[in-house]
Amino acid sequence: MSIRRRHGTVSAVRRWLRGLLPGRDEPGSAAAGDPAARIDRHRLLLDALVGVPEPYRTALLNCEFEGMPREELAWRLGVPVDAVEARLRRGMALLAEQLGSR
Repeated sequence: MSIRRRHGTVSAVRRWLRGLLPGRDEPGSAAAGDPAARIDRHRLLLDALVGVPEPYRTALLNCEFEGMPREELAWRLGVPVDAVEARLRRGMALLAEQLGSR
């Protein structure tokens, strides 16, 4: 897979994840104002996250979902910030693969 295509896929996953937050649905989207659609999207996400191996899942959960700064996670794990950033990139790519296979 090319870097451009992978980046596009990761960007699509980030947009999809932002759509899970209350009040962030695209107007006219299936999830806009539909709690059942939002629940289905959450289930898909949780199922996909289970398929992402450690340490990538930890980086995703803490930084992308909980909003923890990368520097703080690096300090807590005792790894360089570059390692956390690499785990996030790889984790998003793996998450995109998991979501794409559903």
